[in-house]
Amino acid sequence: MLSFKSFLKEAWQADKAEVRSPEVSGHSTVSEPHKFRKGAEKIGEVGGMHLYASHNPGGGMTHYTWNPHDKKIHHVLTNTETTKDHDGSTRLKYLTAHSRKDSPVKMTDVYHALVTKHNRTLVGTSHSGGAVKVWNRMRDNPDVKIHGEHPDGTKTEIKSGDKIHAHTTTKDPAEKKIGRMALVMKKA
Repeated sequence: MLSFKSFLKEAWQADKAEVRSPEVSGHSTVSEPHKFRKGAEKIGEVGGMHLYASHNPGGGMTHYTWNPHDKKIHHVLTNTETTKDHDGSTRLKYLTAHSRKDSPVKMTDVYHALVTKHNRTLVGTSHSGGAVKVWNRMRDNPDVKIHGEHPDGTKTEIKSGDKIHAHTTTKDPAEKKIGRMALVMKKA
């Protein structure tokens, strides 16, 4: 179980530099994409890339894209908690996402495909600089709806222009409330 202190650390905007996973930063290729993650299954395509999903030990999942032309992994989205949401969607919580810098497909395209075509609900609790950009871009997408969930279970409707991220160093109570809020992305 996640301690309250760990939850707060996860929920606030990370001030550390992003580190790309070796799968999306190197030059290595993967000849057979299902071997990248044990038990992975192709669930679709996004921008000409194959989209795979696999279950991880401990209850999480890994979703990734594989480009059949250059044989490289372009995106990796891992979560540590997978549950069924009340609407039947697969809820992915505690996300970590990395993408290849030169990929022709953006991470927002992968998020969009997972939410709109594959019945995933994405729950973001740690907001690195890259995550802030992705969530800000996605909240203006008419195909998805984003709301905030607070530790006490209350929800906040997110409107365009609302502040949805806060730094861990803030002393402002309103900012702290934003920092403790998880962001939830669902199909509109």
